[in-house]
Amino acid sequence: MPDPIVDDLKAKLADAEQELATLRQHHAECDIVLHTKKRHHAECDIVLPTKKRHLTRSRIQALINDINCTYEQQAPKGVNMHGCCTNANVAMEHLKQKATSLILMRTNPMNLTYCRIELFCYLSGVAAGHALGSLTLDETDELVKLVFTNVDRYEYAQRIRKGVKWIHRHIIGRLVRSGWRLELATAIVARYAPTTASTFRHIKDDDADQVDELISKFEAVKASPHVNSLPLWSVPNNTANSDPTKSFNSVCEALGYLTAKEGILFSLLHVCTLVGHPIHKSLLKAAGKFRNRWSTDGNIEQFNILELGLDPAIYDVLSDHSDLDRTLVHYESLGLVETRDSGGSGETLIVSRVKATNHDPDLKQAIRLSCFFFTGCCEYFSTMRQHSLRALPLLRKLVFRHTQDSSLRPTGIMLRALLQASKFSDNEWKSQSIAFATDAVPDGIDANDRAYLAYRRSFVLRAKGDLKQAKRVIVDYWRAISPSAPVDPLLHSIHGLLTTSRSWIHIAEMEFEEAIMVCTHWTATNTSLYQMRVERKLATVRGIANKHIGRYQIAINNLRLGLADDTFRTRSYVLANLCDAYCENKTPLLAYDILTQEKKGILSVVTILEALKDTYHRTLLLSFSEVCCVLEKHQESDEILWQLKHYYERDGVCIARNDQQRHIRTLLLLAQSSHRRAQDIMGWSSALQLWESLVHWVSKYEVLSTSGWDYAAICLSLHCANQNIPGKETDVDWLRKASVIFLSPKADHFWMRSMPTFWLSYILQQDSNICPSLHASIVSHARLGGVGSFRSK
Repeated sequence: MPDPIVDDLKAKLADAEQELATLRQHHAECDIVLHTKKRHHAECDIVLPTKKRHLTRSRIQALINDINCTYEQQAPKGVNMHGCCTNANVAMEHLKQKATSLILMRTNPMNLTYCRIELFCYLSGVAAGHALGSLTLDETDELVKLVFTNVDRYEYAQRIRKGVKWIHRHIIGRLVRSGWRLELATAIVARYAPTTASTFRHIKDDDADQVDELISKFEAVKASPHVNSLPLWSVPNNTANSDPTKSFNSVCEALGYLTAKEGILFSLLHVCTLVGHPIHKSLLKAAGKFRNRWSTDGNIEQFNILELGLDPAIYDVLSDHSDLDRTLVHYESLGLVETRDSGGSGETLIVSRVKATNHDPDLKQAIRLSCFFFTGCCEYFSTMRQHSLRALPLLRKLVFRHTQDSSLRPTGIMLRALLQASKFSDNEWKSQSIAFATDAVPDGIDANDRAYLAYRRSFVLRAKGDLKQAKRVIVDYWRAISPSAPVDPLLHSIHGLLTTSRSWIHIAEMEFEEAIMVCTHWTATNTSLYQMRVERKLATVRGIANKHIGRYQIAINNLRLGLADDTFRTRSYVLANLCDAYCENKTPLLAYDILTQEKKGILSVVTILEALKDTYHRTLLLSFSEVCCVLEKHQESDEILWQLKHYYERDGVCIARNDQQRHIRTLLLLAQSSHRRAQDIMGWSSALQLWESLVHWVSKYEVLSTSGWDYAAICLSLHCANQNIPGKETDVDWLRKASVIFLSPKADHFWMRSMPTFWLSYILQQDSNICPSLHASIVSHARLGGVGSFRSK
């Protein structure tokens, strides 16, 4: 009988013999290929420009070995070559680890192509690091010697580095300027880059004819159908966000990709397209408002940039400046794409940034340079906002030069820059920029610019407290436009902003129902970025108006809609108002839980002193302190309130109206907190001192009327504190002032948050000497219904 074990062994032996025969045939074919390649090398004779030396030309390998003959081999998958090449911030330790990996690769003959690409990436990282100042000469020397152990002279290592830089400047850079995407140019050049130290260090840098020959061969390769088999890698996002001073643009300039003119005019333009297709393709292919992009099904579709929230200023520059579009394509090829996940599709953001420079370009260039800061949606990103703030002095200088030289006329793009810049500074600069934009409106201003100018003027006037003039600006705008004039989606969005401004004026005039009604006059016509933001702004206005009326649950629902805004700054403002509504609705614990997380998030990134420099951080921290006061968590609130007090009083009187309001609110919370904890003469004296300090600052500012209900509540609190100090004569003047205001038939409103529901209910319980008529009036004004202690459940 057959033995199954023997049969199994025979079968395995037969398989092994067949495999051996296959391997022998493969080796024979490889020998043929090698001989063929050598013959093709001689035929192509593509040599690197090298310095004359005693070695024969065959000893000096070509920069690109046999482009025409070996290109059909597919580049290895998974090599993050482009990331290594452009990541100039990579640490020494990381590069050393990379060098170790390269040494191990060389021991495996099957990985020669892979090793060639990785070696070029490694040396590119070293060259870029030195060009940017991240690596010293000694460090680059050490890193080069790690992969070329036979290099024993210092100048040899530096010549190798210069050779790598030459490839970037004269080969890759030239391919990019001729229209190649950078990742494609780098992929192909790395595929045929040198592999020996000798080749790199003997690269000659003055043979233009040889460079032309190499470029022509690369252009021929680009048309090959096999080009699509190369993986195209994108730049890692963390590099762009880690250090703006070491940006990809800096790498490009250091390696010679940009001309001097382009380097002065442009830093980078981020283009973000939220689509389903995973590959980001060039959005700005040629000047004009119609662009191509990938659709969710992977096809190319055309769209109008003006319908997607793109600032018209970008379109103007694209149309006027022939060099810009080529530069934008180049930047896009770098993978400078900042994604934003809002859950929607088809939205487009343009974010601009200009590198700080020591150059002194002429006025025309400088205007373009500055305007890139202030066009698009840069204010919606905190990192972009910091760059914009740094550029503000340059724009101010330009404005000053324009005002001094009557021969200079502002262009449409400078008008837009002024309008955008008015968002980034104090009230004085806001007023100056808006005044200059209003007085120097260029001829032929388009409808969008005219509408946005009206919106920004009304906003600044309202911020200064000039409600009458702010209302007049809006009314004059509506009277000036023709009802039959066409309204594109962007103009419709700006009309929505004007609607929000009008609604805010109604709130300031205590016309809360009118404010809510005005919001119904505008509805979105599409789901573009701008129109969705306007919808959220209107929801926020409705929420705040309903909160003032006392419809707290409706206010909460509206503010939750406004909270959907994707930007931190806007979201912070809405969140602060939402938590105020929670407190008024007697659910302060919910507000505390939300704001505690927000506070931790802020202070995990910056210190408390750094956080106070940001307007929206101050708003959130102040709301958190107020919630803590309501819940009697006084230690938590005091830690922030005293810091806020010192911040607002650091330079004397606050200039910005919003900061004046926050300063008053801070002092009010400190006085209330001290008042509630006072138990002895020292405690009551401290509380009284804080109340008197509050009255002092109220008299300096004009944000709180001394004939309003809030001031009457402060006077009543002063009277109560006086009564609790033994041996001190009761100051009846404070009680008399409170009585005159509360008993007056003139209608008013409580503007200080939590003043009616939280504080007055407490004061009425503490002071039993208040006469019945005054007591009833306070209960009526504060809508208390019945006085009971306001405590969380």
